Amino acid sequence: MILARVTGELDLLSTPVLQQWIAQHAPRSRSQGFVLDMRDVDFFSAAGLGVLTGLADHAAHHGVPWALVADTRIVLRPLYVTGLEQRLPLYRSVVDALDAVRDSVHTA
Repeated sequence: MILARVTGELDLLSTPVLQQWIAQHAPRSRSQGFVLDMRDVDFFSAAGLGVLTGLADHAAHHGVPWALVADTRIVLRPLYVTGLEQRLPLYRSVVDALDAVRDSVHTA
């Protein structure tokens, strides 16, 4: 299982770095899960939404169980305004996200 923590600003300048990291490190098989912890993001732009939808597409294509952890208005508000909270596996705590992904991996 991979647990990645994003901190600071997620904007046009920083999203390519995150996209590259995801491309290199995100699992490509159902036997491994992925949790993206965004509780310490202090700025979240539309570019960040694009990264999350790309991650969701990657996970769906490869059958990878994954979860997004967010508990701040900075991240949650754009997700709710755009309706992405319904498309993304969203959790408020890392423990809950890890449990959900672990359960998905073990039932595969």
